[in-house]
Amino acid sequence: MGFSSSIFLFLFLPVFLAAYLVAGRYRNLVLLAFSLLFYFFGEGYFVLVLLISIGLNYLVGLGLGRSRKGRRRWLLFGVCGNLALLAYFKYSEFLVVDVLQFPQPTFPTDLHLPIGISFFTFQGLSYLVDVYRGHASADRSIHRVAAYICMFPQLIAGPIVRYASISEQLVRRTVTARCVYFGLLFFSIGLAEKVVIADTLAELADTIYAAPPDTLHASAAWIGGLAYMFQIFFDFSGYSAMAIGLGLLLGFEFPRNFNFPYIAGSISEFWRRWHMTLSFWFRDYVYIPLGGNRLGAWRTYRNLILVFLLTGLWHGAAWNFIFWGCWHGLFILVERIGFSEILRQTHVGVRHVYTLAVVYFGWILFRSPDLEHAAELALQHFSVSQEGLSASAFVTNEQLLVLGLATLFSTPLMLRLSQTFMATCEYEAWRQTFPPRKLVTGLLVSGILFGLSAIKILSGSFSPFIYFRF
Repeated sequence: MGFSSSIFLFLFLPVFLAAYLVAGRYRNLVLLAFSLLFYFFGEGYFVLVLLISIGLNYLVGLGLGRSRKGRRRWLLFGVCGNLALLAYFKYSEFLVVDVLQFPQPTFPTDLHLPIGISFFTFQGLSYLVDVYRGHASADRSIHRVAAYICMFPQLIAGPIVRYASISEQLVRRTVTARCVYFGLLFFSIGLAEKVVIADTLAELADTIYAAPPDTLHASAAWIGGLAYMFQIFFDFSGYSAMAIGLGLLLGFEFPRNFNFPYIAGSISEFWRRWHMTLSFWFRDYVYIPLGGNRLGAWRTYRNLILVFLLTGLWHGAAWNFIFWGCWHGLFILVERIGFSEILRQTHVGVRHVYTLAVVYFGWILFRSPDLEHAAELALQHFSVSQEGLSASAFVTNEQLLVLGLATLFSTPLMLRLSQTFMATCEYEAWRQTFPPRKLVTGLLVSGILFGLSAIKILSGSFSPFIYFRF
């Protein structure tokens, strides 16, 4: 059950909000119950995996909170338990079949991958490490810990929320009129990003990526790559915006996850703008504990490569994800060695072209079913042959229009223009005061976007989230 499904929008969400509104001091219990129902609706009895994760992190958190000695052993046990659960469901088949290449595995490898397992595993790890470091206290209430790990607004595709950042909100939170306004605005804009832009471009990208690369004209390869580059951005950015909006409606302030990554002038900057909660998670829980940049140049380079290797592996158990992570890690390393200084002295347009080129061809690695397909499709971009299916054989006028809109909305231009007439969908804007006319305009925009999205949803279009299985 995705946020862009009719059953969520017109049944689950209204019933939940009504129950949450009258729950009073039992709001966390209502949130927990509906979150488990939300997950059960999509995963059935694999909700037990989520419950095991909750129980493990709750008990280890109590151990960390009560013990003065042996805290490192408690933490090690919790980290290994979380990673073992993730590794079994997500990586065992890849390890047995692709890495070790066992001819006849002694255990089943066609394991079901519970949706969102990477996200709720990282949230559980965040809880344990924050308690261990003293950034937060171990919570003795199991329903608060459970609500943190499995709250449905960001359960299956993020953003990754640190326990320390919302521990107080789990105990006490206030929903103001401004939170409701911006919650509705964030949700409506995110829904339109997903349904109107990402889903429209998904049809184009899927069709072109499904074709054998050698049957494509270079123009078709480029249009397919562009379609996917914008699809994955608006798919994931849209989900994050909806999660932030739902959080505000419940009194939570979730962290920002995207900040116009396609305007970045380097790969380092790109990762400060793309999936920010994952980047900062790896920085604070992996890169810095490994020594960061404090132990000399070579160890810094090793740490960077390791972090991006893990970033690729986090996204999926396949060689193309690993190579995608290493692809980005390689350019991060090159920039760290000294290329970033050269970039600073070049024209801003050159910096953007360089960054977009690296990101674009990285997405080909990411989207392709295997490395051979990725290599063939990348080479097809530079084919001078006039044979093959051209872009006109795939793209429709609607898709061309949406590609143009995607290009426009991937920059801050429309956000800046909208500030003149409405209270805009900016992160932490709910802390500011706006004239009533700007709020009214914003509500009208929310209604229009929700209406357009609802029409497309009710038409029965296919609307999966890319990151559900990561």
